Amino acid sequence: MKNQWFVIHTLSGQEQKVKDTLEKRLKIEEMEEFILEILVPMEKSS
Repeated sequence: MKNQWFVIHTLSGQEQKVKDTLEKRLKIEEMEEFILEILVPMEKSS
């Protein structure tokens, strides 16, 4: 299967919650082999 990228738009400040929810759903649905990595971009505070 060819690798694909997907982008999910979330509300500001909810990124980690969305990542955690996706990871839980992957485990419940036994689809962990299809989604290899979930990345959450973070802004560096100065």
